[in-house]
Amino acid sequence: MPEELILRRPTADDAPELVSYRQAFLDAGGSMAGAGPLRRFENPLDWLREIEAYARPETVPEGLVQATQFVYVRKRDGRIVGMLQVRHRFNAYLEKYGGHIGYSVRPDERRKGYAKRMLREGLDFCRTLGLPCVLITCNTENEASRRTILANGGVYDCTVFEPEKGETLERYWIDLRLPQKAAPDGAGTQSNHTISEEKSMLFVCYPKCTTCQKAQKWLDAHGVPYAFRNIKEDRPTEAELRDWHARSGLPLKRFFNTSGLQYKALQLKDSLPQMSEDEQFALLASDGMLVKRPLLISDNLVLVGFREAEYERAAQAETA
Repeated sequence: MPEELILRRPTADDAPELVSYRQAFLDAGGSMAGAGPLRRFENPLDWLREIEAYARPETVPEGLVQATQFVYVRKRDGRIVGMLQVRHRFNAYLEKYGGHIGYSVRPDERRKGYAKRMLREGLDFCRTLGLPCVLITCNTENEASRRTILANGGVYDCTVFEPEKGETLERYWIDLRLPQKAAPDGAGTQSNHTISEEKSMLFVCYPKCTTCQKAQKWLDAHGVPYAFRNIKEDRPTEAELRDWHARSGLPLKRFFNTSGLQYKALQLKDSLPQMSEDEQFALLASDGMLVKRPLLISDNLVLVGFREAEYERAAQAETA
């Protein structure tokens, strides 16, 4: 039975594991790829603030690009076994050397198939961004990373020399528009994102929510393929929320979970009307439990909440 692993965004609760992950690399040597600037931050809370800045277009440091940071967590013991960063677009360096995705596996957790599974789920997230293809690079001497990329559909492009680090890198492209191969180890079924081989919609929900359960049951009963995302463990980014809101045509307030405990505890009924739109987006992005669920998202639509008639129309549109 494969280990149950979760790809999600890091939080302050991960601080001890982040310290341990960083130290494991400092002790073993090697690149801490996919962890952003973790190497230079002894205090993980400082690192968390830094990567949160990366996640928002308006706060990305000059010269860098918007990026979403993930940790890969083993559920049985909470250990961070890997890290993965998705860059939403290129700058000159990324376009030639860095690519869309960087990732690493903790040195003492390697050779367990974690990298292949983590990258597979990272590609699922790239699909939600609407990226048609993803560039990933690896050192020519890193056979394990090469195999991980190839296992996820990588097609060799060329080899380049990166002068700053003195590395020779292989470039691989993965076409996200191609049908996905089923995971041979069945690993994806217990992860945070589960993808069908068919074209999928993104289903964002909280598993304990009864409305979400009804919506998921409807999707399953009607054979609708979807990617599953736990809104509490992998909360939407501000960029995602802005995109979904713009495409939904709904008032921003409709994205707030007005019946939730957090909404009531923060007394948002009174304070929300006084907030700017930017403040509301930042608040929604800070806690997935503030966001109305379920959300059903495709290239053509964004549905907030569950209404059978809307889901019926959405399913018909996707299969048309």
